[in-house]
Amino acid sequence: QILNPWQYQKQGWIYLHLNILDNESYLNISKNIFEKDLISSIISFNKICEKGFNEKDFLTGLASHFRNILISKSNESHSLFEFSNEIMNSFIEQGNMISNSELVDHITIVESSIFKYNQVENKKLLVEITLMKLCKVNQSNQINDKTVEKKKDDLGKSIQDSKIEKNELAHKTNTKIDTKR
Repeated sequence: QILNPWQYQKQGWIYLHLNILDNESYLNISKNIFEKDLISSIISFNKICEKGFNEKDFLTGLASHFRNILISKSNESHSLFEFSNEIMNSFIEQGNMISNSELVDHITIVESSIFKYNQVENKKLLVEITLMKLCKVNQSNQINDKTVEKKKDDLGKSIQDSKIEKNELAHKTNTKIDTKR
């Protein structure tokens, strides 16, 4: 009996035997990253390692995956891909979760880790630190934005309180002037 390899694709049979990580695995981990879910990202990465995939291949695939999400954000680029409609829609959906500049930042972080890969002893730790950085991208800006908004609110309240005090002082002054007359 001749086996149809596409029957086993969803179960990861082909990917496992060819030592290729499937799109669904990258879609899952990138979703965790975009949602800033570090623990789930590291757990997913560890499961991938348990299947026998090495860290450098994982990083290279992740950079390629982020590139695919970035490219898929343009309708004109869809002809460049040979993905199923389901996978393509998943790329588009994830592309809507994140800005182009954040995707470029993600690619840059992964690329930097790929360059450092041969210099470090603990490859797994390198990838986990990379995942930490990826989960943090733009989070500091969000914190800064919240801080700025709070300061604006505090300043606005302070100005409003100052106006109230000024009006009260003016009212007291007018009252004193009227009583002296």
